[in-house]
Amino acid sequence: MPTNHNIPTSFSQQISLLKSRNLIFNDESRALKYLSYIGYHRLAMYWNTFYVDKHTKEQFKPQIKFEDILQLYIFDRKLRTLFMEAAERIEVCFKVLFSNILSTTQDNAFWFLNGELFSSRKDIFYIDCKKQEEIYNHSKLLDDINSNILKFKKNIDSLHSFSDIATTRIPSWQLVDVITFGNFSKMISLVKGEYSTKFYEVFCLPKAIFDNWLECIVSVRNICAHYGLFYRRTFSTTPRSLSKSKKRARLIDLEEVKSTFYAEFFIFSFFMKQISPSTSWCDRVLSLIKENLNNPHLSLELLGFRENWYDNIIFEDKKDFFNNSTSL
Repeated sequence: MPTNHNIPTSFSQQISLLKSRNLIFNDESRALKYLSYIGYHRLAMYWNTFYVDKHTKEQFKPQIKFEDILQLYIFDRKLRTLFMEAAERIEVCFKVLFSNILSTTQDNAFWFLNGELFSSRKDIFYIDCKKQEEIYNHSKLLDDINSNILKFKKNIDSLHSFSDIATTRIPSWQLVDVITFGNFSKMISLVKGEYSTKFYEVFCLPKAIFDNWLECIVSVRNICAHYGLFYRRTFSTTPRSLSKSKKRARLIDLEEVKSTFYAEFFIFSFFMKQISPSTSWCDRVLSLIKENLNNPHLSLELLGFRENWYDNIIFEDKKDFFNNSTSL
């Protein structure tokens, strides 16, 4: 059986390889079907953590079953679907509100062309493990928006004649509909606070926290849109904690769990409840988790839930949600 990753193998050979590494199969015919539909490489994202040595990948730990791995994959897929649903509602809401507030307070449908409304920021990133810095400002934002619209204008009838954002008159409410969530996030972060106060007041959040949480939402949305491993990911874009105050009582300190699923779930839930106080979204996420806690490789702790996970204004009515399901 070839073990060189560059040598093509049949689905049956892949099962033989996994069995030789001590992965247990309860139903090989079913496993063959899922391998042919999902693919070895994608499922490997879910079983790689169960090797005795994650580098050599020669043997699985004892009692690791393909069926449990498959359950984790299906759970993660359903989780991503729920978060994509929320991301759409949040994105549409933010774009409409921000555009309306800036357009009306500036009395100008093309306020985004006024460089005086925008600040600049220093972006830090890495290329070949070397730290890079770049000043991102209004001019670069417009360049990104131009590239974005030029790339997709053929699919939008009203933009077929678009050439440049500075010369083609696109009102704000149309612009935010066609730019990416990422570009919109950059736009919000660059607009000076004194011009966008009314927007942040809608969500009772200071600009610095809102902008950070929005960046997290964009990151999660992109992970889910590209079908990335989600539930046990260590998130690189992490939410900042909001200091307690009388106005914002009992908003949990996220520092301890900032890289976990729970932190992302918290900020998504915060905005979903702001947008729709009667939303069932939070319950549907929690129900999906609860349904899968029978998997020996899934736990609330793994997802970042702590003993007092419900001790905040977002989840205070969920205290008994996991009763009889977990040790928490």
